[in-house]
Amino acid sequence: FFHVTLCSSYSFVLDLRVSTWYQSREAPA
Repeated sequence: FFHVTLCSSYSFVLDLRVSTWYQSREAPA
């Protein structure tokens, strides 16, 4: 179950980073 938790946690962090990067890219600099 540790492996599953690690994978879902990694996936969550990756998704968070991608969404943050996308929002920063969308925002007018």
